[in-house]
Amino acid sequence: MKILICDDSMYIRNKLSSFLKDYGFTIIEAENGKRAVELSLKHTPDVIIMDIIMPEMDGITAMQEIKKTLSIPTIVLSNIGQQTQIIEALQKGADEYIVKPFDPGKLLAVVEKYNLKKQIND
Repeated sequence: MKILICDDSMYIRNKLSSFLKDYGFTIIEAENGKRAVELSLKHTPDVIIMDIIMPEMDGITAMQEIKKTLSIPTIVLSNIGQQTQIIEALQKGADEYIVKPFDPGKLLAVVEKYNLKKQIND
């Protein structure tokens, strides 16, 4: 399963990538929403993990742009205290959310849920 990780923090991208690669997932990384849109259209990931607040294009706008063309489950990442942005993201099409710092077990459970759905549909 291909996962696109989009976060403006290289530290977060590396942490998520390293963790998910250990479970056999293929990772594509984007540093902002604009790049996430480009890479989604090019690589068609199975799941997107997207930060909400980023430069160039925020995660909600990027998610909406991607969903105009592709139906890809999107998990938004947010910091504690960004409840308003989380609610907005869910109202505008996000499938799940995870609060940073992320709980590895919760992240894996959410990703595995979409991996199972993908396997059933393939």
